[in-house]
Amino acid sequence: MTAPRASRLLVVLLVLAAALLMGVNGIVTAQIGNDGQARDQGAAGHVPEAVQAGGPVIEVGPAGARTLAPPDHTVALTFDDGPDPTWTRQVLDVLRRHGVPGTFFEVGSRAAAHPDVVREVLAAGSSRGCPAS
Repeated sequence: MTAPRASRLLVVLLVLAAALLMGVNGIVTAQIGNDGQARDQGAAGHVPEAVQAGGPVIEVGPAGARTLAPPDHTVALTFDDGPDPTWTRQVLDVLRRHGVPGTFFEVGSRAAAHPDVVREVLAAGSSRGCPAS
C-alpha cells in the first residue's frame, strides 16, 4: 500500500477543519442543539390572548399589546435598513405620487448620519418603525 500524497492529506485536513469550525459555530450560535430551549421561548402560554386571536399587526405600547387588522385590499409597505439619502428619497417620491404612506425601519447609526432624510420621511406622512439595532 502506498502512502497518500501530501496534497490529498492537506485536502482532507482542510475539509475536517472546515467541518469542525462549522460545527463549533453552530453550537455557539445555538443553531445546533438546544432545540427544546429554542421552542420553549415562544410558548403560547406567554402570549397575550389579544395577540393570539388578533390581527396580523402587533403594536406594543404603554397600555400593553394590541393587534390591528388593515382594511381589505390594503398592502403594508415597509422599507428596512435605511435611511439612505438616495434610495429613501426615491421611494418617498413614488409613495407621494401615489398618495400612500410607507413604514421605514431605520438603523440607528444610519438615522443619526442622515437626520435630514429622517425628517423627510416624517414630513411625507410615512412612519418610522422601531429602529433596528
